[in-house]
Amino acid sequence: MGHNYLQLAVILLGITCIIGVQSQ
Repeated sequence: MGHNYLQLAVILLGITCIIGVQSQ
């Protein structure tokens, strides 16, 4: 379960990064 949570955090981080780039 710990690994799954880590993967979810990475995906959320990637989405946040994409939104930040599109915002600029």
